[in-house]
Amino acid sequence: MEMVACKNEDMFPSNFFCQSWIIQCHGANKDTTTFVDPMKTNIEEKEIAEMKGKICLGCIDEWLFLSDEQNKECFFLNLKSLSKVQLPPLPKESIIFSSFSVSLSPSHPECTVVLTGTIFETREHFHWCCMLNDEKWNKSPLDQEFTAATDVILDGELYTCSVDHLVVFDVPSLLVGQVETRTIPIPLPVVYPRNDKVCFHLVESCGCIYLVRLYAYGGGSTNNMDIYRLDTSSDKWLRVNGIGERAFFLSNMSDISVCAKDVGVESNILRRR
Repeated sequence: MEMVACKNEDMFPSNFFCQSWIIQCHGANKDTTTFVDPMKTNIEEKEIAEMKGKICLGCIDEWLFLSDEQNKECFFLNLKSLSKVQLPPLPKESIIFSSFSVSLSPSHPECTVVLTGTIFETREHFHWCCMLNDEKWNKSPLDQEFTAATDVILDGELYTCSVDHLVVFDVPSLLVGQVETRTIPIPLPVVYPRNDKVCFHLVESCGCIYLVRLYAYGGGSTNNMDIYRLDTSSDKWLRVNGIGERAFFLSNMSDISVCAKDVGVESNILRRR
């Protein structure tokens, strides 16, 4: 992400606000936050009070979405000012969260957050959804576990992957605990022979939704991929050969698209953590 210098810059690595970094928050396992320079493979440890004891579920622009595993506190943290935008505490159940999605920056009053996860004891699947001024998270049941590592919110709709189709949820309905959906078939794999493991990622980039499928033969390292862009006006997929001047950063909870030139990385690449 591209940032400008701020009054707190001495708390971060020396050139943190001039380039892209990978940030790893360790929760209760470690007091420091790890900063990884993806270009030089440089690693620095910093103790930042606002991030101590927290885990990071996702990010948007210069904001991190952090939660405390012990007291269930959660909030957005602005990296330039270290100011917080508080959200309701997360549910007390033991939840394995699988994806984080956010509609807008938390500086916008209509910002909506959706978490997808599984209650550990019952193995039931839910969406948890809230807006900035809500007093609690609204829980909506899911009748299946979804396969994508990430979800995407675009124009008031939440997109998530099942095995063979995209499920589209109406976000305003989720905010009141209701479930209204439609489905979009996913293109058949074009990579053969069929591999043992396929990893799905959904990425929002410049107002478009991309489906990235990574193939790992025999469950090993990724050895192939295919990428599709969704035409949301017709719900049709178009296979693409690249992502142009963008770079996609893929992770287990949240994927982001950045302008490669702005953050000083090579364009038309995928980086996976």
